[in-house]
Amino acid sequence: QNITVIDELPQHFTPNSLAINSIESDLVGDISGTVTANVVGNGGANATGSLSISNFTINNNEKVTIIYQATLGATIPNNSVLTNTVNVSETSFPNKSDSSNLTVSSSPQLVVTKTSAEIGDTDSFVNPGDVLEYTINVSNTGNDNIINAKIFDVVPSGTTYVANSTTLNGNPVADITANSLPLNTNLAINSIGDATGEINVGSNAAEIKFRVTINSDVAINSTITNSADASGNPESNATEIITRNAEVTNVIGNSGALSAVKSAVDITT
Repeated sequence: QNITVIDELPQHFTPNSLAINSIESDLVGDISGTVTANVVGNGGANATGSLSISNFTINNNEKVTIIYQATLGATIPNNSVLTNTVNVSETSFPNKSDSSNLTVSSSPQLVVTKTSAEIGDTDSFVNPGDVLEYTINVSNTGNDNIINAKIFDVVPSGTTYVANSTTLNGNPVADITANSLPLNTNLAINSIGDATGEINVGSNAAEIKFRVTINSDVAINSTITNSADASGNPESNATEIITRNAEVTNVIGNSGALSAVKSAVDITT
């Protein structure tokens, strides 16, 4: 009689996501209307949610099942162990408790895309003397943030870098030396609103732009291919290196461009 069940969620759960789905007896079915249930969305020692269910009785050979759910946070360090403990008390018997462990597997997902566009030319054909603007977008669709993010790129053969044309998230990036593309020294990047080197889950993509001029001696029907390599470390494991690659190809004397996204993961410990 007078049984009380109390549970406080561990860290890494989303506050105000805890909800009771059902309270059922194997003998009489739903008993949610006969007990006192209270959920505090930001309750408990971790402020991630707590619940208490009281004022009910379990008879001999009866089992009551309480089902509730909560949402994990968007980013959780890899291999985190979340321990959840439920406590049951009753006026005539010693208190009881039981715990369950959940090991979280998380990793960032670095996504790189690259496109090219002609600047100041309306004929839609890519010809010698034209200016191409490359746009690289780097985002993170995983469940762990990325730190130490960098982008590497070199000026493609058959082109000349347009001095001071590099931008990161719309902001100018100074050339390392005169007429030298900053990306060829592993430029530190960040998603919009994040600190340098961070590509965080849920943030807008980092956007990098730069321009080149197609050299006058490039032959019609030849191709110009530019490739970008992004890298970084998972926030929860700074010894692991993640790399992603994307490239775009323009055919001289033709309209449009061919693009491809290539992925690879290099792990070092």
